[in-house]
Amino acid sequence: MAGNSNLKRFAHELEQSGDYRVLKRLVPPLPMNFIGAPFKRGLMIDTETTGLDFNEAELIEIALVPFEYSTEGKLVTFGKALDQFQEPSKPITEEITKLTGITNEMVSGQSINIAEVDKLIEESDLIIAHNASFDRPFAERLTPAFKNKPWACSLKDIDWKEEGYESPKLSFLAMEHGFYYKAHRADIDCWATIKILAQRLKASGDRAMTKLLESARQERWRIWATNTDFAKKDLLKDRGYRWESGQNGKPKSWYVDIPADDKESELEYLKNEIYNGCLPDLPMVHITALNRFSEEIG
Repeated sequence: MAGNSNLKRFAHELEQSGDYRVLKRLVPPLPMNFIGAPFKRGLMIDTETTGLDFNEAELIEIALVPFEYSTEGKLVTFGKALDQFQEPSKPITEEITKLTGITNEMVSGQSINIAEVDKLIEESDLIIAHNASFDRPFAERLTPAFKNKPWACSLKDIDWKEEGYESPKLSFLAMEHGFYYKAHRADIDCWATIKILAQRLKASGDRAMTKLLESARQERWRIWATNTDFAKKDLLKDRGYRWESGQNGKPKSWYVDIPADDKESELEYLKNEIYNGCLPDLPMVHITALNRFSEEIG
């Protein structure tokens, strides 16, 4: 104990000098008893896979950490992590082993207990990932129970740049908040994200979890601007439209996600500035936390 006190004193002195920044190793909290109402149950998820292409890669590890939070975004209790491996149909490459630390020996004969995963999902009010566009499709392939819950993304649902952070990368955000961890293992990535969500943000002073909940609750529309004149591409790019390649049955065109309240004004813009006064019947989809980041939406 005395040694620990000395380390804290040394760290404080180094910080006070102005010449050093001291990072503390992340230690996951001990599991607590959940309180229940009025608090909500969150479920942090992280996956490790054999590659980045959802159409070819396989899930080899999943970690789930349940926790409770208030509707205002304060984290109050933390549960026991579930962390399990699954053997893929093909050997794990050296590149993936270097990235994740997962070897073929670690996953040999292993499979994820779907019943345990489904139970955690059933008990949760919100699923969160730090890059839900990647994790959700793999999770839904594992069990369709993930499709029935709202999702949020700590990478995209917080405007990290606006809040004064140079990068939304998890390891960078950890350092900004004074801690470090061994990255690219699913369970510790979950704990790192949870710790970051509990922090106050630089610019607004709000908790990161508060900002995430505000964004997750916001309904949106995705509008595809199909069959546009090539000369209009710069106008669309400057307005925030992105190019959709046309995979998985989606239109091959420019598209944008906008708040639900802005739908009519966006259609009016497209009519007048892009389609020369005659608005065609454009593909659109209503986006909520229930379908956002799914394979169908992205």
